[in-house]
Parts: sequence; structure tokens; C-alpha cells
Amino acid sequence: MNRRRAGLSVALIGVALVVGLALRPDDAKQGPATRQEPAPADVAAPFVSSTPSEAPPEPPLPRSLRGTEEDGALVVDSAGRFVPTPDAIDLFDYYLAAAGEEPWAVTASRIRAAIARRLSGAAAQDAERLLDQYLAYRSEASALVTGRDVGQDFARRLQLLRELRREIFGASTARVLFGEEETRWFADLERRRILTDASRSPEDAAAALAAIEASEPAEVTASRASSRAHAALRADEARLRA
Repeated sequence: MNRRRAGLSVALIGVALVVGLALRPDDAKQGPATRQEPAPADVAAPFVSSTPSEAPPEPPLPRSLRGTEEDGALVVDSAGRFVPTPDAIDLFDYYLAAAGEEPWAVTASRIRAAIARRLSGAAAQDAERLLDQYLAYRSEASALVTGRDVGQDFARRLQLLRELRREIFGASTARVLFGEEETRWFADLERRRILTDASRSPEDAAAALAAIEASEPAEVTASRASSRAHAALRADEARLRA
């Protein structure tokens, strides 16, 4: 270090070098052999890798997941290739729902372990790639879904989410993963627009709402009918209690 100071002479530098060599003669002769010493670690590595049962156990499930059944599924085709489906998103969301209860790295490792339990090889890699895309999407989408505004601003946020999904997942995969959800989004926005349009007559509004419902997929219509039935049942129970 002293050799870098401008006030020292060349003679002092020479003395320092001589003294250093005199005090450590073996370093000059045997230095390379001494630096090659990590042999014990190299010997131990195969022993450690041959005992996977000694790996630390996975931490206990977060409280909110205890006693529940894992949701979702990972689908493969007849050739064993991974097929992105909404079921895969359900599996990811099952664990992500409890992300605030434990370190983020632990939650991500749980999902990857769930993938490894079901898939291997290229199929597992493709499922992990979808997970990476989904995590990136959730990160970028969080700013778009905050707030409680409705109307045109809300519609704009939904459109931005739709565009973000196609940017990250690609158009075809985004349609498979989120198409049904997006259909419900925009159908509900159209219903809201119809119901808040004071210029429409009741008959015109009813016809427009019926046209929207007729255009929805059967799964969406069935889900909506089930929700209405539950709401009617709750209303009946409330009247009986009253």
C-alpha cells in the first residue's frame, strides 16, 4: 500500500520489496501450490450431493393455507408438452394468495416445488417460464388496478391490463388464460353503461341487457345464474328472519 504514496522514494520501495521477500521466502517458491488447496471441499462435494435426504425440510405452510387443498392443475397434451391453461394460473394464485405471510422467495420456491412434483424435463421448464411471465405480469399490473374509480377511467385500466397481458404472454396465450375473465369485465362495463344511460327507456335497457347476456359464453351465463340464485336465497332468508 505504501508504494502508492507519492512521497516515498524509489529506494524505500526497493527495500520494502526485499524485506517482503525475505520474510516470506516460501510464498515465492510454493505460492502457486498453496493457492491450489481447495481439495478438501472438492472431495466433500460428491458426498453432500449424494445425500439429498439431508436437505432442509420445506417450511410449514402459511396459516391461511393450512387445512386447505391445493387449487389448480398443470395440463400436458398427448405428447407430454405443457399446455398453458387457467388451471395453471389457479395453482400459482393458490400459493400467491398467502405471499404476505412469508418471505417472497419462500412463496416462489413453493410454486416451483409444486411444478417439480407434477412435471419434469421440458414440460417443467415451460411451466416455470409461464410462472415467470405471470409474476412479471402481476408486478406490472399492480399499479393499474389500484383505486376505486369507475366509469371511463376504470374501463381504461381494464384495457391497459388486457394490452399488458398480450405483451407479456402473447396474444394467443393471453386469450386462453384470461379470455373468459375479460369477457365478463367488458360485459359488466356495458351493463353499467346501459343502466346509467338516462336517455334509454326501461324497455330499451332491458332489451340491451338481454342481448349482452345472450352473447356471453355458456359458462359465464351459468355462473351468473348461480350468483343470482344465491343472492335470491340470501334475500329470502333475510325476509324470513325479519
